[in-house]
Amino acid sequence: MGGRWWVGAFVAAVLLIAAPGAGAAVKTVSFDDLAAGTTVKGQYAASAGVTFPGQVPGHPDDNGIAPVVRSAPGKASSGTQVADFNTCIGGTDDCGEFRPAITRGRLSASATQVSVQVGYLDTGNANTAPLELRAYDASGALIDTANATVTENAPFTTTMTVHGAAIASFVLYTQYASNVAMDDLSITYPDAPAPADFAISGNPGVAEVLEGTSTPVGLDLSRLNSSNGDVTFAISGLPPGMTASFAPNPLGGTDTHTVLTLTAPAGASTTDYATATVTATPTGGAPVGPAARSITFSTRIKQNCDHQVGFEYVDARADGCFHKFGEGLHQHEITNQVLRINGLVFTPLDGQRTLVIDDDKKTIKSPNSTWAVAIDATPDIQIYAGLIDFDFSKGGSGSHEVTGIGASAGRVLSVAGLPITGLTTVFTKEAKTQITPTFKLDFWPFNYLGAITTSATLTASNNGNTDFAGFDLKVAKVQALALTLDSVQLHYENNGNWNGSVQATLNFAKKLTVGAGFGIKNGDFDRLNASVGNLNTPIGAGVYLQSLGFGVQRTPALSLSGSIGLSGGPSVGGKVAVSVGGTLKAALGDPFVVEVNGNAKLGGKWTIGSAYLKYSSFGLFEFGGGVDWSFGPLGLKGGVNGWVAGLSAFNVEGSLEGCLHVDWLPDPCAGAKALVSSIGIAGCVQVYGYGVGAAATWSGDFDAFTGCDLAPWRPQKPTASGAQAGGGGASLGAVEIPPGVPLAAWQVRGRGAAAPGIAPGVTLTAPGGRTITVNKANPYIKRDGILAALLEDGTTLVAVRKPAAGTWRLRSDGSVPVAVVRYAKGLPKPKVHATVTRRGTKRVLSWKLTRIPGQKVTFVESGKDARRVIKTTSAASRRVTFTPTRGSAGVRKVVASVQQNGRPRATLTVASFRAASAVTPAKPKALKLTRKATKVTIAWRAPRAGFRHAVHIALPDGTQLLRIIPAKGHSTVLTGIAATAAVKVTVRGLTPGNAKGPLASATLKAGKKTS
Repeated sequence: MGGRWWVGAFVAAVLLIAAPGAGAAVKTVSFDDLAAGTTVKGQYAASAGVTFPGQVPGHPDDNGIAPVVRSAPGKASSGTQVADFNTCIGGTDDCGEFRPAITRGRLSASATQVSVQVGYLDTGNANTAPLELRAYDASGALIDTANATVTENAPFTTTMTVHGAAIASFVLYTQYASNVAMDDLSITYPDAPAPADFAISGNPGVAEVLEGTSTPVGLDLSRLNSSNGDVTFAISGLPPGMTASFAPNPLGGTDTHTVLTLTAPAGASTTDYATATVTATPTGGAPVGPAARSITFSTRIKQNCDHQVGFEYVDARADGCFHKFGEGLHQHEITNQVLRINGLVFTPLDGQRTLVIDDDKKTIKSPNSTWAVAIDATPDIQIYAGLIDFDFSKGGSGSHEVTGIGASAGRVLSVAGLPITGLTTVFTKEAKTQITPTFKLDFWPFNYLGAITTSATLTASNNGNTDFAGFDLKVAKVQALALTLDSVQLHYENNGNWNGSVQATLNFAKKLTVGAGFGIKNGDFDRLNASVGNLNTPIGAGVYLQSLGFGVQRTPALSLSGSIGLSGGPSVGGKVAVSVGGTLKAALGDPFVVEVNGNAKLGGKWTIGSAYLKYSSFGLFEFGGGVDWSFGPLGLKGGVNGWVAGLSAFNVEGSLEGCLHVDWLPDPCAGAKALVSSIGIAGCVQVYGYGVGAAATWSGDFDAFTGCDLAPWRPQKPTASGAQAGGGGASLGAVEIPPGVPLAAWQVRGRGAAAPGIAPGVTLTAPGGRTITVNKANPYIKRDGILAALLEDGTTLVAVRKPAAGTWRLRSDGSVPVAVVRYAKGLPKPKVHATVTRRGTKRVLSWKLTRIPGQKVTFVESGKDARRVIKTTSAASRRVTFTPTRGSAGVRKVVASVQQNGRPRATLTVASFRAASAVTPAKPKALKLTRKATKVTIAWRAPRAGFRHAVHIALPDGTQLLRIIPAKGHSTVLTGIAATAAVKVTVRGLTPGNAKGPLASATLKAGKKTS
């Protein structure tokens, strides 16, 4: 507290000072002979017979408040310097927080007068301070006082004087710390020497002794007037249980200092204050002094138990007791107790189980004891176990790293199961702990290409819970099989787990990145999951992800499981060709293969039940399931399978049972075939070796009994009478059929509100006069190459195999009005021949086909895990070069998908070839490590181009790094590597799906230039 106010009233007095008697010696101290800033102690003992010990009540040593020389030109009484008596030598412990400004002058001879000029040094204010000058004799009795008030920044013209017959010491004093000072100290000694005498100085005031310790109290003799001889010390009035001793005792010759040691044994009871008396008795004869001298002080035994010990950088707290001991009681010992230092929990393990904190030397040690150190958490996180040997004595600015603590100095430790390979612990000046462990991540997915290390930092203190706000594991990128994790950030949850988020990239044909949750539990992978919807995101050519929810499973094999929605293929009729939704299972590999079980739809309409789908990272999209379709008079039921080839084509085939819905048909079902492609859908039953049935384009252009092996229907306009009911055999037209037609077919559709869905009866007459009649009485005819039927939808069908050339006539029986009459003839069977030849890594497809008007052929590469469109053409012959799509090695088929007049007609296998295995990375060659100063260059040669390389680096301090080098790069540089550090490196190639190639390794030994 600054000396700007004070308690008590001081009376300023101006003393008329008598002139020294004749023959008296006056010694004056001007302080001009010492350098500014010098502490004044014994410099004037010889010249003026005065010394200035440090002054604090109860402090016997040389620390405390002592005069210090200050420059005060224009203000000093004489010269340019004065001596302030407000400066504390030491610290707050030596001077006290609420202290006076004080100085004591001890004289070597009895004086009759002490006079001094006083003033108040400038602090930028206008303060005043009351001063008192006191004179004491050898027995400690006060013999005179003088008072004055000084004003800040005024000249040192105020004189204070005290008188006495035998002044042994004097005190200049103000109650509160103020920037007061003195100048021109004058001491008057009598001409005739006074008798020898002595005084006790260094009164402790109050001496408290902790149980189990000793407290030293320094006592000084002020020997006056050439006192010489033994002085013996004794003490009385000590509290119960306390003992005392003096050393040396007696004080002989001209010796002036002894030490009183007060001792309270361990286990001593605490006491109230007692008044102790120290008596110094002259035992060496007359030259010592005339009589015994004594001082009194208060003392007691105090409990030796502190619950908090601290100094800069350190705040130690315990429920148990810290026991002080040692010189100055600066050492604090705690035994077999748990304590907290800067938020860290210290627990004794074995040995003496003792910890000693020295607040003077600024050390923390555990002699012959091992301790566990843990972060205060739930549960506690142990970071060290071993001897404690911390030293904070070097000081300096900023924080202080704690050496001798960490995984490298003790046992192998972990946080939430993650092993620590290194640990940095820093104590701040605010007595907080910053802890930065380095973790080794040696589990999936981090160790797929070799373990990596990363660090996280937390802050602990005794004044609150441990701050885990910044305790995060951060990894920029993690490469795993079929999976890449970016921006991994996991936060410690204070329950032993790490949870956070990542950007997960799934290696589909087109990579998909989604935000995912990630967790670590018990030092191992716990979870990686995500759920997203309304995506419509491309993950391959013509393949779109609509929704995804997944989690990673590690047993029995590494896989994804969850739910997924996919769509693929070209847009058909404004609808997506194939959409599938269901449960997901995907083996994480290269290729990355997704399997889905659920339901599918074709063209947004035709359902495939109990569907399965397989989608691979190189674009394969194949599916299948059960169907129960009905279009027109044709029903199809059974199993189908198909594929999608990007946005260009898709195809579905099946083994189906087909049914024609015909009234009174004795066997309406026969083996049928379904064709579904990017053109449309067709279902065909065989009629004398030719497929007839129903077909539709994806735009909704449905037509019954068309497609397959029939040319497009051509309309025939019925006569007026044939269009009317009751016309009695009215003509429906005639068709001229040329020779060689394989099949002719007629389709007649009735019209009439009175009888909806009733097919008209008709008679077909051949060129030779032979007739075929189908009507209500005979609704179904199949004989001699002829099929005629009345269908449930009101359509009459008549088909003739290999019809005779000539005119064929059709008549109605008049039972139902006729709306539409159509004729179609059969098409020749599609003929496609093809071969595949090799040209390096490519293939050449050559084909020949029989051209049919309206026909297109799509050639498709088909194999295990492989589908792609090679070429769509109507050309009779040509060749095309293509690169086999990625997939399993082995035989691939070339399938010709035949379309006729915009509708699917047939699927033919026309050629085959053998596909080679996928190209994989080769083992890196010529791997070499080169050191230059603190840089290490890692270089290699890649025998097979086009692949990225994973470089894994291990350093002696436990650090492990992973770098992914692009395909065109074949080197990387490390910086900050000491010449004494060994470097271990492995390099391997990576496929696009992160499958690993063969490994190359090299080691650069410590101090070596090359590996």
